[in-house]
Amino acid sequence: MSLRRQLIALFAALSVVPLLLVGLLDYIRSIRALEDVIASNTAIIAEEAGAELRERYSGVAISLDLFAENTAARSRPTAMTDANTLRN
Repeated sequence: MSLRRQLIALFAALSVVPLLLVGLLDYIRSIRALEDVIASNTAIIAEEAGAELRERYSGVAISLDLFAENTAARSRPTAMTDANTLRN
């Protein structure tokens, strides 16, 4: 092996290979950090969406509960049905 080839091989072994290893390790570390950020932000967004849905539909649930407890409202559909049968 010539001196030129030995120097090129030595250069590659001492500079390029460690540089590639550091780049690979940093890439893997960045991917993990990105996945952690995405997971935490997804959890926050899901929690906010759930709170918004609970807030939005809690009024509907209260209205339905009040409607179910209202005796006049309960008798109204049967009165309307009776009125419709009398018309026919």
